[in-house]
Amino acid sequence: MRALVRRMVCFLLAAVLWAGIITGGAAEEDGIHVVILGTSDMHGNIWGYSYEDDAETDNNGMARLYTYIQKVREENPIVFLVDGGMRSRAPS
Repeated sequence: MRALVRRMVCFLLAAVLWAGIITGGAAEEDGIHVVILGTSDMHGNIWGYSYEDDAETDNNGMARLYTYIQKVREENPIVFLVDGGMRSRAPS
């Protein structure tokens, strides 16, 4: 698990540095603005529905998340989306 976290951190740092090199000529005086979005525990919830309450929700779901991500990407040139995902287990 630690090795995976280290690899992810190294990848993100390399990506940020690479983005800085590529956009170096177009960078503002304040520096480069990088946005990192993270998701976790989505549990396949596509439409924002609570099966426990048998009701639609207004604060979750991948469809709503996608809309938000698209809005952030339109407003920011450099956006990294990282998903915590699920860890798969090898068959016993």
